[in-house]
Formats: sequence, structure tokens, C-alpha cells
Amino acid sequence: MELTGVTTYPAGVSLSLVLVATGVPAELARHETRPLTDPHDESAHWSYLRVRVRMDDQSGDADPYEPASCAAPPGPPEQYRAAPRYWIPGYPSTGEITLTTSWHQIGLPVSVDVLDLGVSPFSTESG
Repeated sequence: MELTGVTTYPAGVSLSLVLVATGVPAELARHETRPLTDPHDESAHWSYLRVRVRMDDQSGDADPYEPASCAAPPGPPEQYRAAPRYWIPGYPSTGEITLTTSWHQIGLPVSVDVLDLGVSPFSTESG
């Protein structure tokens, strides 16, 4: 998993991530993200890259607003690529956002990254 972009707005922060899996994890990812067309099919699974966000005194799971998942063209190596974007409302007063990512269903271990965004570029405080 790689953080590819951070864009700040007065109303919040947009994060862009890219996940590329190959081999067995790619096969598992394609199985985990397939559409669930039959709710009675117990073999169907669904999961996705889990992104947990902590900002100031709040934390929670983030939902992608642009999952943009796709499989690479056929041929070795088999690849699964996802480029989700996440919206975080508000700007951290400390300037820091902690991201915890994982996808244990495909074997992606937990990763913790601290983003230091600094002071809000949209501060309206005077003095």
C-alpha cells in the first residue's frame, strides 16, 4: 500500500492510496472484492483494504469514495490494483493524521503511518 496524494481543503483532507498485489494475494483480492450477486451463496466473500484514521481525539474506519479497483491485463504476473480515495472531514488541530491499514483476508499486514500535515493552510485565526 502506498500513499500517493494528500490534498487539503477548507472542509477536510482527501487521501489517495494505491494497493498492488501479485500472485496469491492478487487472486485472493479478486475473490474478496467480487460482486455478491446471490445473497444465499455462502461461498461468496467481500472485504476490502481497511483504513482506520485517527485525528485529534477522533478515530474510525474510512470508506473509499472512489475505489477505482481493477485487475491488470492477463499475463504474468497476475496483478490486482486498487486506487481508493478517502475523505476525512475537518483538519487536525495537531496537524497529524494517523493511518492504520490492513487487509488480513489477502495477507496484507497492519501498517501504521503518521502524516504530519502541519498547520492548516486555511486557518482564519487572527493575531
